Amino acid sequence: MKVSKADTGPFDRMSIREWVEGNMRDPMVRNIFYSLLRAASYVAGPDLPAAGPVLRQLQNALKGALYLDRGWGELIEQLRQKAADLGVQLVTSAKVVSLDTRGGIVRQVVCEDGTRFDTDDVILATSPSIANQLVPFAEKTSLHKWNEQAIEVTAACLDVALKRLSEPKHQFAYGVDQTVLFSNYSRAAHLSDDGAQVVSLVKYQGKETDPDKDLQELEGVLDLMQPGWRDQLIVKQYLPKMTVCHDFAHMKRLENPGPAVPEVRGLYVAGEWASHGEVLVDAATASAKRAVQHMLALKGKERKTLYEHRGIV
Repeated sequence: MKVSKADTGPFDRMSIREWVEGNMRDPMVRNIFYSLLRAASYVAGPDLPAAGPVLRQLQNALKGALYLDRGWGELIEQLRQKAADLGVQLVTSAKVVSLDTRGGIVRQVVCEDGTRFDTDDVILATSPSIANQLVPFAEKTSLHKWNEQAIEVTAACLDVALKRLSEPKHQFAYGVDQTVLFSNYSRAAHLSDDGAQVVSLVKYQGKETDPDKDLQELEGVLDLMQPGWRDQLIVKQYLPKMTVCHDFAHMKRLENPGPAVPEVRGLYVAGEWASHGEVLVDAATASAKRAVQHMLALKGKERKTLYEHRGIV
């Protein structure tokens, strides 16, 4: 109740550990709360994440979650269709190798096959490291600083499709003494055409990772939650080190990235790493919105300047 009503702004420059240690006395309550915050941020340790953004994310989670029928791919397909309906030209299978930014102005997008696209504005929806590779003399821009301060978050992911659950009541679990999460998303979303139960497990990783050990740990949790699951197995997918986000609001961050790259006119960044206090998907969508709003605001100023000499006759 205290968290759901709290003003989280004052905690933006305080670590999660500082906030928890200062507000919770019982050690077990602290550990349970750490597990909730891991699920909200995907960051394993409590010392790096800024408390304010993660607490805001937890406040949102306490209001309930929405699950996507058929998963994220369905959302991407609908976005693609919406863009096509609006006349957006989508160019696929074209590797961008650099941007032409002569004179500190975005001029062209250059592809590997030599194709060039003339443009006044570019939003780089890439990782900070790839953004650095695409922009000439990036070391002289804010892109370099944003890349240097970035801390990548990764997770080991185990997904299994089961004919049925041996323990139908075991649908969800937070790890308290392990940095793991177990969830049967089929309880809320349509994820198969034949009634298979699609169960997902995640291990939130730190700097040191061990693919075999992580798989053993995840399968051990699955053994605990759904004993005999191997007898019901249809298919299994293990992804030992997936990038969750390329950066987040952490205590070592010097500044929030974007939306504009100040040294190059017409250049913007967007992505979950370009967070101004948002987390994960919220950060990706908010950063894209900031980039577009900044771009449109500049276009509006240019039009005003162009026509301000005209008077009423």
